[in-house]
Amino acid sequence: MTHMRSDSSLRKAIPRQGRRNNFKNKRLLTLKNYQRLLRISRRRLTGVWAPLEQQSVLLEASLSLGLDCRIYLGEILQERRSTLWEIARRHSGL
Repeated sequence: MTHMRSDSSLRKAIPRQGRRNNFKNKRLLTLKNYQRLLRISRRRLTGVWAPLEQQSVLLEASLSLGLDCRIYLGEILQERRSTLWEIARRHSGL
């Protein structure tokens, strides 16, 4: 007979998707998460990010390149000195 985990240990094994964990998990961005990240980044990391016009250019470029906004939250937060544009270019292989 195989050992079954209890409910509580099973729950612990599944990562919580709370606000704090969003940045720890390398979650692929959906369009909605991308827009949310831009809002958060403008609040938290003022002066580091590309200006608004460049961010909208990035969004268009990443969609047209078929990136589908697949940029890791974790990577963006680790590389605060990189602009979103540089990260997207690296991901797209340009």
